[in-house]
Amino acid sequence: MKNFTSLSVFITGLIACFLIPHTVFAQRHCHTQEYIGLQLAKDPGLAARMAEQQRQIAEYLAHHDGSSRFTDTVFTIPVVVHVVYNTPDQNISDAQVLSQIDVLNEDFRKLNADTTVTPGPFKSLAGDIKIEFCLANFDPQGLPTTGITRTQTTNTEFALDNSVKFTAQGGHDAWPYQQYLNMWSCPLTGGILGYSSGIGFGGDPAVDGVVMGYQYFGRVGNVDPQFGLGRTATHEIGHWLGLRHIWSDDNDCATDDGISDTPPHLEANFGCKTFPYISCNNGPNGDMFVNYMDYSDDACLTMFTKKQSAVMRSKFDVGGERRSLLTSGGCINPLFNDAGIDTLLSPGGILCGGTGEIKAVLKNYGKNFLTSAIIKFYLDGTLLGSYTWTGSLDSNETAIIIYPVTGVTPGPHVIEAVTASPNSSNDPDQGNNGADVTFQSLEHDGLPIPYAESFEGANYPPVDWTLLNPDNNIGWQKTTAASYTGAGSVFMDNFNYSAVGQVDEFVVTDLDITPFPHAGLAFRLAYAQFGTNTGFADTLEVWVSGDCGITYKRLYKKYGAALATVAPVAGPFVPNKSQWREEWVDLIDFAGNNGIKIKFRHTTNYENNLYIDDINIVQLFTLGADPVEGTRVSLVPNPARDHVQITLEGWSAAAVSYQILDVSGREVAQGVWSQAAASHEISTAALPRGLYLVRLSQENRSFQGKLMLE
Repeated sequence: MKNFTSLSVFITGLIACFLIPHTVFAQRHCHTQEYIGLQLAKDPGLAARMAEQQRQIAEYLAHHDGSSRFTDTVFTIPVVVHVVYNTPDQNISDAQVLSQIDVLNEDFRKLNADTTVTPGPFKSLAGDIKIEFCLANFDPQGLPTTGITRTQTTNTEFALDNSVKFTAQGGHDAWPYQQYLNMWSCPLTGGILGYSSGIGFGGDPAVDGVVMGYQYFGRVGNVDPQFGLGRTATHEIGHWLGLRHIWSDDNDCATDDGISDTPPHLEANFGCKTFPYISCNNGPNGDMFVNYMDYSDDACLTMFTKKQSAVMRSKFDVGGERRSLLTSGGCINPLFNDAGIDTLLSPGGILCGGTGEIKAVLKNYGKNFLTSAIIKFYLDGTLLGSYTWTGSLDSNETAIIIYPVTGVTPGPHVIEAVTASPNSSNDPDQGNNGADVTFQSLEHDGLPIPYAESFEGANYPPVDWTLLNPDNNIGWQKTTAASYTGAGSVFMDNFNYSAVGQVDEFVVTDLDITPFPHAGLAFRLAYAQFGTNTGFADTLEVWVSGDCGITYKRLYKKYGAALATVAPVAGPFVPNKSQWREEWVDLIDFAGNNGIKIKFRHTTNYENNLYIDDINIVQLFTLGADPVEGTRVSLVPNPARDHVQITLEGWSAAAVSYQILDVSGREVAQGVWSQAAASHEISTAALPRGLYLVRLSQENRSFQGKLMLE
């Protein structure tokens, strides 16, 4: 058994091969010694791990002569090629990439046509490694791929610092080393042909793989004449599978690669030597300068030996660092017609009123364009119906399919969507065909209106209200310290609430507003800012949902001075009757809805107390054209204070009756004009501030409009 190359000049973590800036006489070179010196300086434990690796290789070779127990098994390695380029000529073609895969499959199976170049005494030593390579058909997410990624970079070149292997550094991140051999093609600095990184004995998995200069990748296209037959990759993958150079990097005859069927070499061979080339007393056959792990030109590299085969195949044996590649799905034949459901976007957690839509994301998992598929929809395992989709989806593209669903009874349910017959063919992979979602079907019948809540009852919160207090601190509370009517109201104790930005909410019970063609929300409000500090502001918002709370729309927002009903107060604010204001919110966007939710949202900013009372749902009417064409009504001013002027346009001279109603529907003023004049004034000085309805009637015409008193 020969001695191993000294540890100071070998590491499986990274082996780099260089090309001197080249002329017609350019040569391969490795600057391994410098790299190893740096690695040993950074990692004191590296030398011991390297020694252990060599001991294990020696032990393996002692028991395997090249005809190991799994010699006849052909291993297939999935490959991903990351093409990283700065200029268009560096963006090598698919054909150039495929030519490199062809070279590897020839060289590692001893199928290369140039075995005729191998000197006769070495031919019996040449080994079929029984390793094959394929461009990956599936990416790490299980989606179809060409096995080639392309990344344009601003980097003009890459060095030996592994930067090409990281997207953040201008390259492309490696795919999982357990499933793929990562290969990078890129512009390399200083004439470097390529280098290899491994994971054995401390190698970094994030940089595992081989890197080649773009002009040394493959044997067609934009390749270098001297090193353009793809043998740089063969050499580097030999390193990736545990092989070393076949000579002594110390340039002596005492140490070499540790493999018995490669003759001892004094030093690397360059160009194309003439057989026999003698060194280290290795006659009569001399150096094996045709071995892929030497530095000869591509045209003169033709073989691995059987013992080299044993070392490389050992990486796939039990405990070998490449064993996981044997179970990778990367080389599984792609499915050409394969449709499936990626996900269900709806229904979400709630189906409102038992009616809604199923929204399914159809995905093309195959390689062919998907032009048709059948999607079947199931509720609790019972078929709801089928939908035939037609269109055009490329691989990995998606389309949204919408299917209506009605009459789902209240309670928990499961909806499932399943594809069939992609492109009118059988689906070879049914594991991705379906997706399901669990949801709750809710009733959508709210309480009838009119609705009023003045917080006079014993129960708080009122029946079917929801309080939301995320920090379990101060929230919406009932109080008898202040009210607009009766004895109670709800308030936020902002004076004692030191939190900033905390949200507290209450949600009113579901309400059926279908009886009102134009419903509105009215409520009384009292609020003061704190002291003279107006740089802070508590906020009140009103949000409304018409779909059982799945989505909400904000209809009201006030804060700071706009929210306040009085000037800033230095102490805790407790309003008297005159310090309240009536607010109203138009609900026209939810007309005809039989179950709206109204949410009051408060955001604290450690200001002062806020009170709400007398929440009512009322009928609103917008000023505008009268039901009889050409007649109109205007209320001026509006908002008003002491009086309002009502002007009639196009009305007849018949008597007109009027009523003024508050938000609870109580009549607060009424009268009759015996003959309709163009304008009538009504005194409102005695009425409290707030929202009122004005109702006018004359023969076959009527009018109702809102009037705000301030």
